[in-house]
Parts: sequence; C-alpha cells; structure tokens
Amino acid sequence: MTSLPLLVKKWWKAILVATVLCMLFTYALVPRLPERYDVSMDIITSVPERVPSKEYEFDGYYAMQSVDLFSDTIAGWFKSPGFVAQVFDKAQVQRPSKQLRGLAQVFTVKKVSGQMVNVSFETNSEKDAVKLTESTSQILNSSVDNFNKSGDKKVAFSVITNNPLIAQANADPVISAIVAGLIVLVCGLNLVIIIDAFREK
Repeated sequence: MTSLPLLVKKWWKAILVATVLCMLFTYALVPRLPERYDVSMDIITSVPERVPSKEYEFDGYYAMQSVDLFSDTIAGWFKSPGFVAQVFDKAQVQRPSKQLRGLAQVFTVKKVSGQMVNVSFETNSEKDAVKLTESTSQILNSSVDNFNKSGDKKVAFSVITNNPLIAQANADPVISAIVAGLIVLVCGLNLVIIIDAFREK
C-alpha cells in the first residue's frame, strides 16, 4: 500500500481543484437559498387557583409537583401530530408534512425547568412565523382549558407564553464555503486511500 505522503503528492492537484470548486459553488449557492426563520417560545406553567383545603400542603410542595408534571404534558402535546395539525390549520399555514411522523418532529421541545418549556421551530417566512406563534398560543390555551374542565376541578392550571423570538437564520457563505471545502478535502484524502488499497489488491 502506498504511503500517505506519496498519495498526497500524486493526487493533491485533483483534490485541491475539487476543494476549490466546491468552496466556490457553496459560496455562490448559500445566498440564493430560501429564507429561513428560527422561532423560540417560552411557555410558563402556573397554578393560579386552588380550592381551599384545611389539610397541610407542605408549603406548596404538591402544587409545584403538579406543575412539573403538567409541564411534561405540555411538552408531550407539541409532539402530538393532532396538536401540531391544529396549530397549522388555525394559522392557515400549509402543514410542513403529510406524514404523522413528520408532524411530530416540527417542534423542538426542551423542558428548561419544572415550570418552563421552550418550544422552537423553523418557517419559510416571517409572516408565517408570526401567524404560527399566535395560533400556538391560542391552541395551547384552549387545550389547557379543556384539560382543566376534564379534571376534578381541585386545581386549575394556566400557561403564559412569553413574547416569541423570531430571527432570520442566515448562513454565512464564507463559513459555509470553508466547512464544505474541509469536508471535500477530508473525503478526497480518504477516497484516494481507498482507491489505492483496492489497486494493491
């Protein structure tokens, strides 16, 4: 098997040309890609009303536990295809997927604390981002109301949706070109090693 320095010496021109071409192509392509917007929403759960009880409540420990568990429920809703479909239909925005599995992956959900759930997603336009944040809040509040009505009425949950953050997701063409060039360079070196190994056999 030929040593790596000899392989590099033999193939460096082809690898270099491929790397440069890929970098130029990436640099020209990135600014022409469709606009993307990142959206982030913080959802805070609280228990504003509780039926008065004569029993000792351990300084609200059980109430905080119930809030923590309900935050898990909210996080689960955003992974439900039915809930996601309601959000997009309410906003009158085309669903990003016709598959149930695809709908379940639209929202990225992260439980920040016992009371806070962060929800993020991407859209193709700022207008759609605004419409989806509004419909998300409306569907979420409606779902919480239905949840409270179906319970034992001893605890009534509520949610507060903080002002969503909407930012344009612009990829830096220079950084993208450098990354693409490094990928081609590494793949090119590995490819010549593999080709040389097969030739030796």
